[in-house]
Amino acid sequence: MHGVLIGSIFAIGAVFVGLTVLIICNKAWREAREGYRRARRRVLEPKVLAWSHGSEPSLIAAIGGPVRRRDREVLEKVLLDHAQRVRGVEQRRLSQALEELGYVGRFLDGLRSRRWWRRADAAEKLGLAGATRATNALAEAMRDESPEVRMRAAKSLGLLGSEASVRELVHALQ
Repeated sequence: MHGVLIGSIFAIGAVFVGLTVLIICNKAWREAREGYRRARRRVLEPKVLAWSHGSEPSLIAAIGGPVRRRDREVLEKVLLDHAQRVRGVEQRRLSQALEELGYVGRFLDGLRSRRWWRRADAAEKLGLAGATRATNALAEAMRDESPEVRMRAAKSLGLLGSEASVRELVHALQ
């Protein structure tokens, strides 16, 4: 009886130690990944901004070659962050880059997700990307069951500002 009690105490202790090690390793992995993303953003952001202001003919040439798989998320954030801050030629170039690199297609796929938060995120990113081809998909998202998706789709349609967007917004308001 006494041995069983000691064995169960050691087992519980081992579980707690195992969980602690797992939590520490998970935290270290996330921190390393975020550190990598910050470092890559410091490298990519000036190149993307210089390209958006017209110094390079293509974004791929400006960043020094094809987009690496690990850099796709970093590049997406940089492009979306700056697409919402600039206007005119720079915004069109950033929107075009988002389209050409396949981000807009991924956002459109995200509108069909079963998870409401993914649909909402995709709707918001389509507006920030200035994806005019997404007008019909965003109009359809205005009839989504989730109010968050509908709100972000409406905001995105407003950001697009095309005639079709305005028509859809007016129809939704009626």
